[in-house]
Amino acid sequence: MLGDNQFADVRDRRQGRAASSDNNHFGAEQGWVEQGSDQPMLDLASYWRLALKHRYLIAGCFLGALVIGATITLLMTPIYTAEATLQIDREAARVIDSEDVTPSENLVQGEEFFQTQYGLLRSRSLAERVIESLGLASSNQALEALGAEEPEAGGTAATQAARRKAAALKAIEDNLGVSPVRGSRLVSVSYDNADPAIAARIANGFAENYIQSNLDRKFESSAYARQFLEDRIAQTKERLESAERQLVA
Repeated sequence: MLGDNQFADVRDRRQGRAASSDNNHFGAEQGWVEQGSDQPMLDLASYWRLALKHRYLIAGCFLGALVIGATITLLMTPIYTAEATLQIDREAARVIDSEDVTPSENLVQGEEFFQTQYGLLRSRSLAERVIESLGLASSNQALEALGAEEPEAGGTAATQAARRKAAALKAIEDNLGVSPVRGSRLVSVSYDNADPAIAARIANGFAENYIQSNLDRKFESSAYARQFLEDRIAQTKERLESAERQLVA
């Protein structure tokens, strides 16, 4: 009976050592090794051997990804960005007071003035002015060069013209950029297009039309002031003549 127990105990110890050896072998295959009674630690050598074993497969995957990426890059249409830089000067806006004919102080100051100018550069009215001056919606070919979607066919000539204008406006809104230069009175107007000449033409067109629109507003303001002064002079002359007649009478 004792001999049987001793035999069973020896057999259990041998099985335990065999199981421990199998576990250590499994851990080594997985890249982990046992260090004492602590937690298993990563065996980098096992991973390196595994990488060397499959080096051709890894190299093939890498080269395949590189070729695919290069092919996609070559097939993509390059986009060019043209920039035009404007200097915005804040000038005192003079408005004739109807009471004392004295120029009032400028109501638009500081950051509000510049934010207003940036808004004017992004405005739909300026974009329409650029489209009209450059003929960007004159035909479907012009829309194609602009990168806009061709409108639906059919309808009257006026309907087609309106559709082309709407498509041109959308393309300009998607590709136009207005970026103030920090710490200065400069603002950059940029435009993206597949054709660098068209990108430069539109960016310069925005700058030129913005300047011209400011000149038009100043002219209109001057014309209004001139008309206002002429009316006041006529009224003053009429009152003066009336007073003279009363004195003579």
